[in-house]
Amino acid sequence: MSTPPPPFGQQPGGLPPGLTPGGGGAPPSSSTPPGWIPVGAGPPPQIPVSAAGPSGGGRGRNKLLTGLGVLLIVLGVVGALLIALGGSRRYGDGVKDLARGPADCVTRLQVDQDDTYYFYVESKGEVADVRGDCPATGDSFDTSNPDTPTLTLVDADGDAVRLRRADGVTYDTAGYQGELVRSAELDAGRYELSVTADDDVVVAVGGNVDDLKPNLLVPILIGLVGVVLGVVLLVLGRAKRTPPPAPASPIGGQGWNQSPPGAR
Repeated sequence: MSTPPPPFGQQPGGLPPGLTPGGGGAPPSSSTPPGWIPVGAGPPPQIPVSAAGPSGGGRGRNKLLTGLGVLLIVLGVVGALLIALGGSRRYGDGVKDLARGPADCVTRLQVDQDDTYYFYVESKGEVADVRGDCPATGDSFDTSNPDTPTLTLVDADGDAVRLRRADGVTYDTAGYQGELVRSAELDAGRYELSVTADDDVVVAVGGNVDDLKPNLLVPILIGLVGVVLGVVLLVLGRAKRTPPPAPASPIGGQGWNQSPPGAR
């Protein structure tokens, strides 16, 4: 009985093309399809992967954040101090600019605009140049617990001006100590102030010095905001960035063998 011929494209013995009877090896490397590893040829080659570390860009970013943080802290503290000192200086200058009338004399006052004016009894300070018959010009004074003097104010026509009692405002700045005692609604014009006292005191006239006191809330908020933002940037600048995970190898793991198509 004759053996039927093998199917088209198949060698005798039922072996696929490229394998010969009795041979267990792989076909020549030139006939192995790309991407396949012959049976028994060992594990696939490993792709070297370099360890990921902090990049130069990350270090530069950290230095920038740290520098900005320090700058914000310095600007916040310095800005708060400058604002506080500026407000204190304006307050002292406002007290210095009050018109003053020494005790036991008559002082001429020139009012430039209609407004409410306040009268303060000063126990410490210095008398600058004043208009009137006051000989104490340029003298300094310092009295402890003085009695309230008697004040008389008349306008240019010689009519007395009503002085209302007032209190609740004191100051101690720029070398002057004073306490509010009277207030009056005055129209623009010339007035004469008479001060009668047993103590060496001076009566200062002007606006409400409480309005000149610096608001410490603003510099405190500015300093606090600068410090908080600066600390946040410092923390971000010192934080270590997590390196990205190493890329996975496109080839299978160690010891994985794969046969060419058709191998059994």
